[in-house]
Amino acid sequence: MMLRMFVYVSVFFLTVFILREFVAFRHFRRFKYLLTPLVTVSIIFIPVIAAGESGLNRYNLLIICALILSLVGDTLLMIEETDLLKYGMVYFLAAHVMYAAAFASEYTFRGWNLVLLALFVSVAALHFKRLSRTAGRLTIPVAVYVTAITVMIFLAVTQLNRGFTAGPLMAASGALLFGVSDYLHSVNNFQRKIENSTVYTWLFYAPAQFLLAASTLSVF
Repeated sequence: MMLRMFVYVSVFFLTVFILREFVAFRHFRRFKYLLTPLVTVSIIFIPVIAAGESGLNRYNLLIICALILSLVGDTLLMIEETDLLKYGMVYFLAAHVMYAAAFASEYTFRGWNLVLLALFVSVAALHFKRLSRTAGRLTIPVAVYVTAITVMIFLAVTQLNRGFTAGPLMAASGALLFGVSDYLHSVNNFQRKIENSTVYTWLFYAPAQFLLAASTLSVF
C-alpha cells in the first residue's frame, strides 16, 4: 500500500515539477506562483505516507517540519516584486536545522567522517570568502547559513555509516543536491546574475527535497 501511494505521489510530483520548470523558463509568472509551492506540497506527502504506515517517529517528524519550513521559504523567494531574500533565508536556515537534527538522531561515528568534515569545512570556507566580498549587511547571516547547510550535508552524507542502502543513499544524495542548489542561488544573489536562475536552482532543489523526503520510507 505504501509503495503504491509513493508511486502516485512521485508521478504527481514529477508532473508538477516539469510544468513548474517550463512556466519558469517561459516566464509565466502567475503559473509559477501556483506550481512552485505545489511541488513542495507534493513532496510533504511522502513522509506523511511513511508516518501513516510505520508511525510518526522523530526522524519523520523532523523531515516533515523541514519541508514545511522550506515551503514557506519557497513562497517568500518566488515573489519577485519585493526583496524577501533575508526572510526566505531564515526559513531555509530553520529547515536545515531540522534536517540536521533528523540526521543527527541517526548518526554513528566512523573515522572517515573526520576527513569528510575537513573537506566540507574547506569548501564552505572558500565559498563564504567569495560571498563575503559582496554580501554587505548580510555577511553574518550568510555565514550562519553556510555553516548550517554544511553541517546538514555532513550529517546527511554520514548516514552512509549505516550502510549503502537506499535510505542513507537518498539522504546523502538529496543533501548534496541541496548544496548545489544553494550554491547556484548564492552565486545569483551575491556574485553574478544567472539567466533563468530559478530554473537551474530548482533543477537541483526539487529532486533534493524529494530524495530527502523519500529517505523516511521504510520500504527502502
